[in-house]
Amino acid sequence: MTPVSIRGGWLGSWKRDFGWDIGEPGHNFTLANPANWQQAVTGSLLSHMGEHGPMLLLRDGQIEPPVAHYLERVQPQRSAPSAQLTNHGWILGTADTIPRASQIQIDSLLEPK
Repeated sequence: MTPVSIRGGWLGSWKRDFGWDIGEPGHNFTLANPANWQQAVTGSLLSHMGEHGPMLLLRDGQIEPPVAHYLERVQPQRSAPSAQLTNHGWILGTADTIPRASQIQIDSLLEPK
């Protein structure tokens, strides 16, 4: 299998099945628990603020390995161009639906390495 070029960057030979094929930092991500779909639907408009980005689902409020791996792939590098220095995450829900430990993990995955 040959490497896949996504928006000018080479990401290896894996093909993402989520994430709108966004392969570089500098985007908004909406994170929601699908069990709380009412907040997810109404809050999805927040991803429209700035660079558009996908909604990532946190089943039972936990970050599953594919979502964590994806956020690691698009995590900003401190040496990146200024337009790619930050990702933004809109966490939809309370600590009851998305635990604080998950929120801390999300924050660390969105910050530059």
